[in-house]
Amino acid sequence: MYHSGEGPFILVAIAIKDWIYIDGGEISLIKGVVEPCECGELLANYFKRLMELDIANTTIAIDLSTDWTNTSLTFVTTPRPAASLAENYQTLWWSKRDSSIYCFGGEVSFAGDGADRVTPQNSIWMFSPNDQGGGDWQAALGHTSDRPFPPNITRPASGASAASSENGYYLGGYASFGTDPNVNLPLNVKQPLPGLLSFDFETSMWNNTSDGGFTASSALINARPPSGAMQFVPAFGVDGILLVMGGASSQRTNPFNNITTYDIHGQAWHSQLATGDIPDPRDHFCAVGVQSNENNTYEIFMHGGMIKGHPGSGSTGSDQVYILSLPAFRWFQANYSSAYPRAYHTCHAARDSQMIIIGGLNPTQYQDKFQDLWSGNMATADPWTLGIGVFDMKNLAWKDSYDARAVVYESPDKVKQYYLKYTTGLLTPFFLQNTPSSWSSPEVQQTFTNTTTARGPVSNPKLRRISVVAQQRA
Repeated sequence: MYHSGEGPFILVAIAIKDWIYIDGGEISLIKGVVEPCECGELLANYFKRLMELDIANTTIAIDLSTDWTNTSLTFVTTPRPAASLAENYQTLWWSKRDSSIYCFGGEVSFAGDGADRVTPQNSIWMFSPNDQGGGDWQAALGHTSDRPFPPNITRPASGASAASSENGYYLGGYASFGTDPNVNLPLNVKQPLPGLLSFDFETSMWNNTSDGGFTASSALINARPPSGAMQFVPAFGVDGILLVMGGASSQRTNPFNNITTYDIHGQAWHSQLATGDIPDPRDHFCAVGVQSNENNTYEIFMHGGMIKGHPGSGSTGSDQVYILSLPAFRWFQANYSSAYPRAYHTCHAARDSQMIIIGGLNPTQYQDKFQDLWSGNMATADPWTLGIGVFDMKNLAWKDSYDARAVVYESPDKVKQYYLKYTTGLLTPFFLQNTPSSWSSPEVQQTFTNTTTARGPVSNPKLRRISVVAQQRA
């Protein structure tokens, strides 16, 4: 996060019931005056001159059952076993089956020395939380587990991830010398990984399916981490869908007027054009989804990101919130004055109606070199105390505190009004009378309407509330 004191960054987090769990990343402490990065200097050496870095090998929990402000917030911490060293750009999956959090992937931190810099053996670790914010870590695959890590799976970093109640999903990412001990690549070379991985929480079995060419165009070649988002949407399709948006390649940033979906039951990739307040292409944003039981829509909230954020091209930043509403595939922008651009952060739905944002960097610090992003942020105080922000998802406004008694999520008024224009019984609950004017294919239409017509009600017993993971203004 952008700060002049100590704090974490490159972290991951997940919201489960009454807690948000934060894991991985690094802790920084500025040594003194910020100095420019010397030409050709390794980023790791530059950081050692500039600041003290330490690996954040502790799982941190934020209580969502009580009210708090940034200044009153306290944390519950759980040290990781030494063998389960937390890493950068890892992912967390929540398994309802065994009430556990699975940690997969990641890259060895450049902050460590000695044993900390050795790429660990491939494994998956599992955190079993208790009701007080703590819990226990144990190996689920590999290491001391009785189930070996499969040799045909390359352990990745920085892919897009999501989870259903049965499976964890991981799209793309990259391999490097710091992600998998079996990968033989030069230092600082990152090899994009194709395919959609799925991990069965019950059987611990893996499946690698085609990505339909998506990661071939969205992974960053020998550069920075892939940076789109993937959401599991349970309300549509037989087994739900995966929705992928954003991200960047070495040539371009993917547009938001074309939304990619994966039908889990049909095992097929599709795309659908979106309309409305379409965001500018960007990467390194955060996204979270929530179901509206009032009008049976599903909204995905997206915040921040880097615009034109490629090495060598400079960058502008965003502090804007956009909402993609399904199944209309309609974008809406929250209207407020943008003040604090942010990227490389996570966001989470708490009590359904509040979006908690954690960590991040100020993307406007990026100039000609990637080092500019880090050195500029280390010299600038984060405007959010503890690097945490709270956004009201119903009223589309920032808050200075978290309310544990907040009402259940309702679609924002501008989203409701859009759908009301296409309904006849305004005083009764409704499903969508408005869907895209043109579906990309009959298969997509069937998935999102459960009927052969583009209008009309849907009888889908799976419509339910959900908060999806893949992170108060003070």
